[in-house]
Amino acid sequence: MNFQKVSHYVIFPIIFLLFAHLPAQEESEQGAVVEKIGEQGQIDWSGGFIYATGIGLAPKGEENTPYGKTAARQAAIVDAQKNLAEIVYGVRVDSYTAIKDSVLKNSVIRTKVEGLIRGAQPVSFNFTKEGTAEATLRLALNGKGTISDVLFPSPEPKIIDDWAIILPPPDTLKAEAAISEVKEVISGIILNAKGKSAKPSMSPKIFSPDSKLVYGLEAVDVAIAEGNGLVAWSRDTNQAKTHNRIAKHPRVFMVQSISGKRQTDFIISNEDATVLLTDKDLSFLLYHCKVLIVID
Repeated sequence: MNFQKVSHYVIFPIIFLLFAHLPAQEESEQGAVVEKIGEQGQIDWSGGFIYATGIGLAPKGEENTPYGKTAARQAAIVDAQKNLAEIVYGVRVDSYTAIKDSVLKNSVIRTKVEGLIRGAQPVSFNFTKEGTAEATLRLALNGKGTISDVLFPSPEPKIIDDWAIILPPPDTLKAEAAISEVKEVISGIILNAKGKSAKPSMSPKIFSPDSKLVYGLEAVDVAIAEGNGLVAWSRDTNQAKTHNRIAKHPRVFMVQSISGKRQTDFIISNEDATVLLTDKDLSFLLYHCKVLIVID
């Protein structure tokens, strides 16, 4: 008896049970920024995951046997990993760089990214009656042991569950004024880029018209950016105001134009740039990455 084929008969039920209990890929929330990449996958910028799907075929005549299904599953995972690699390498880091550029320049980054792809999390696994297997994998953009961890390493990423606790500390004058007048504390910053054809990226920047940096990785707590992303993304202006990252009283700034080769840099007015750079409360929010960008 063929030992290799016997081993597939034994292993298949275990593998099938593991995949059978995986959650299906969640539907995107309303207003979520999800970038479709061909037919094989997508980048969910709002959710912080890259998804890729692969197809595998069973050997002829083995379509409905445990051995055939195991072979089809393995082929589907390999195909999904290949598709995931293509998507990952095309992810925009900033306005001038994609991950493939970093991989080409740095062998350490290449090795780490390849390791992340091989270890991508299975999301769903299905068989067709014809013996075709379909596997979907996902890879996180932010957090420890993710793409952000490779590109923007910090001693220990901070993953924030309750953004509401990060608010500008009241100074003495504000505390005294609050006794006689209740004033809303600005809880976050929304950048409205609707109608500007902007593209999402892992490291967007905000500039003044004279190219002065207002917001970017260089000016924030990198541990927060690594753990949660430099910004949150949305397509819905109204829904954005309730996002846990910047709710309940965000301040909205309008984008004047988009710049950069990959259209991921945002230009605001000189007046708004001055306000963001000089107001202590707004600077506090910027440093702690309490920023959400609304795009088309």
